[in-house]
Amino acid sequence: MALKIFKDYKFAVAGKGTGFYVRSTGHYCVTPAMAESVHPAGYAEFFWCIGGQGLFRMNGKTSILNPGEVWYYPVGAVHDIRPSDPFFHYRWFTIEGPSAARICEDLRLKPGIHTCGEAPVDLFLKLEKNIDSLAPEDNREVLSAAFDLMTRIAAPCGGNTLPVSSARMARQIIDAEFGDPSLNINEVARQLHVHRVSLSRAFSEEYHIPVSGYLHACRVRKGLRLLSESPRSVKEIAEECGFASSGYFIKVIEKVTGKTPGVLAKENRKPRD
Repeated sequence: MALKIFKDYKFAVAGKGTGFYVRSTGHYCVTPAMAESVHPAGYAEFFWCIGGQGLFRMNGKTSILNPGEVWYYPVGAVHDIRPSDPFFHYRWFTIEGPSAARICEDLRLKPGIHTCGEAPVDLFLKLEKNIDSLAPEDNREVLSAAFDLMTRIAAPCGGNTLPVSSARMARQIIDAEFGDPSLNINEVARQLHVHRVSLSRAFSEEYHIPVSGYLHACRVRKGLRLLSESPRSVKEIAEECGFASSGYFIKVIEKVTGKTPGVLAKENRKPRD
C-alpha cells in the first residue's frame, strides 16, 4: 500500500491584536522532496512527531525528531526543517502575540526536543475544528487546547530522573487538588512528607517546570475551559480553578488572552448567528 502524502493546515481568523493566540495548526505527512524554505518566524512553533523522522536545524546543529517527541522553536527562531527519508508524519501548531514568548518562558519551555509520548490527537482536532471560527466560545476552546498542549510539552509524563516517585506523586496531587486555593508547594511537600526544596528539585528535573509553574498552568487551563463552557460568574469560576481571588484571576486571564474574564463571559453569552 502506497504511503499517503498530504499537507492539511488552517490559519486563525480571529485573535490578532490580543496578547496570545493560536496562529495556525496542521497535520502533515511529507517526503524529503517536500522540504520547506528556511525562514525566520515571528511566532513560536511546536512540531509533534507521529511517524518517520524530521530533521531540525538550530544554531548550526541538526537534530533528529522521532515519534513521541516534540520540537519547539521559540519566537524569532529560524524555521529550518527537512523530512527525513522516507517520510515525516507530524502535527503542528504555532502561537503568536506580544505575550507568546513570555508565556513560553513562564512554562520553562526550552528550545529543541521534548520527549512527550503519543500525540494527544483530541487536542489537535479541537484546534483544527475551531481555529477558523469567529465565535468567541470557539476561540476560547482553541486557547484552552493550546495551553493544554504546551503544558504537556513543558511537563511530559515519564522520565527516569530521581526521585521519580516524589515528582510523580506531586503531579498527581496537583492534578486532583489544584482547585483548592490553599494548595501550594509547601502543602504538596507536607502531604508527601518531603522537604519542599527536595520536592522542587525532583519535580523540575522530572518535568522541566517548577511546581508552582505547573500548578499555575493547571488553574489557567481550567479557567479558559470554564469561561468557554460555563455560564457561571467570574468569581465562581475563579474559586473553582483555585485562584485566591477573582482579582488575580482577572489579571492572569487578561495577560493570556488580552481580554478580562468578564468580557469573555459576556461574549460567551451572546447568541451565535
